[in-house]
Amino acid sequence: EESSGVEGFLYLSDCLNFTVSVITDLIPSVLEGILKCLASVNGRKHPSNSQIRQISANLPLLPIISHVCSSHVLLSFFADVAFVDSLGDLLFYTANADSGATGLGSNPGLSLDDLCAESFSALSSCLVYIDPTALIDEFKESLTKKILPALAQFLTSASNERKLGAVNLIEETIRLLLQAQQISNLLDSFISSTLLLQFPLLLAERKVRQGSLQLLLLLVDKTVRWLPAIAS
Repeated sequence: EESSGVEGFLYLSDCLNFTVSVITDLIPSVLEGILKCLASVNGRKHPSNSQIRQISANLPLLPIISHVCSSHVLLSFFADVAFVDSLGDLLFYTANADSGATGLGSNPGLSLDDLCAESFSALSSCLVYIDPTALIDEFKESLTKKILPALAQFLTSASNERKLGAVNLIEETIRLLLQAQQISNLLDSFISSTLLLQFPLLLAERKVRQGSLQLLLLLVDKTVRWLPAIAS
C-alpha cells in the first residue's frame, strides 16, 4: 500500500509538471498571435474583414495570459526579457487603439476597456515578480525602453481610469528601477523629456491627481535634479 501511495503521488506530480509545462509553453505563442493581429491593424482606423476575424479570434485569449501571469510560480517559467518586451508591444498597440489611431472593428471579441485592463494586469504581475536585488539587471533595459514609453502614451487618454492605471504602473516601474540602480541616462531622459511634461495636465484632473502626486513625490524624494523642471 505504501508503494502504491508513492507511485500515485509521483504520477500526480508528473501530471502537474506536464500541465504546467503545456500552459507555460503556450503563453508566449498566444501572446505572439495577439501581437501579430494587432500589428497588422496598427494605425488603421478601418481594418479589413480578414483582419477583424483575426482580432476576434485572438483578443479573447488575453485574459488567459493575464490570469497565468498572476501566478508567480507559472510566471517564473516564461517571464524573460523577450516576454517583457512583448508586453511593451502589447501596451503600445493598445494605446494606439485607445487614442483612436487604430480601429479594432465593431466586435473585436474583447472590449477596449478590457483590453487595457488585461494588458495593465499582466504588466503589474510581472513588475511584482521582478526582484530588484536579483533580476533587475536582466529587465532594466526592457522596462526603460519598452514599458515606460508605452505607458506614457496612456497619459493623454480620454479615459481617466486608463490615465490613472498608467500613472500607477509608471510609478511601480520607476520605483523598481530606482531601488536597484543609479538613475540611468535613458531613465533620466524619459522622465525629463516625456513624463514631467505631462504633470500639468495630470494634476489638473481630479481623478488622477492623487496618483500623479504620489509619482511626483517619488521623483522628488530620489533626487533634486528634476525640481527646476517641476517648478517651471
